[in-house]
Amino acid sequence: MLLGLIVVLAITCLMVIVILARSVNATDLPRGLGHPKPGEFDPYAKDCCHGQHCEPVESGAVVEVPGGYQVTYLASRGFVADGFIPYGDPGILQSFNQQEHACATAQGVKCIYIHLGA
Repeated sequence: MLLGLIVVLAITCLMVIVILARSVNATDLPRGLGHPKPGEFDPYAKDCCHGQHCEPVESGAVVEVPGGYQVTYLASRGFVADGFIPYGDPGILQSFNQQEHACATAQGVKCIYIHLGA
């Protein structure tokens, strides 16, 4: 009985440490800058996220890595968006301005808008 209680307490403490570590690290992440408000011009493709979750992101949120793009940022809606989009994925779209953009839900990154080609 006592051993079971100790195990439960140890697991709980580890979970708290992981949660605190993630929240501290989240403040160091690039940020999402917010989706256009209702009535504002919305340039995002509806087939990516139905025009609801895309936003410009700060530099460093989209990083090219072997095999595709790693996307990690603090979304304007308060969660850490984290995902990998492989080369050739239809979710890799041409940016329509000088910024990079990303579309994510708490379940993952849906698409990115980056500068393709030269």
